[in-house]
Amino acid sequence: MIIAIANEHGAAISKATAADLLLTFSATLVGRGFSQWLVGWVLGWGNAINATTAAALTEAVGWAADAYFCDETQAAA
Repeated sequence: MIIAIANEHGAAISKATAADLLLTFSATLVGRGFSQWLVGWVLGWGNAINATTAAALTEAVGWAADAYFCDETQAAA
């Protein structure tokens, strides 16, 4: 996903760079993810909470990557 977002902004990055960026973006969301994981053990609601959290975290990483590459391409112009 990060490589595709970079390509949309005209930036070519390697898988290693994408992995580094993913770790950077994800590090800010670990606390939230951990708390949602704990709540996810609630019977009946656990799967819904886990799915919602996974979707939210994926979207947040995508928007963070988009903002990062938008800033990078504007700085290079």
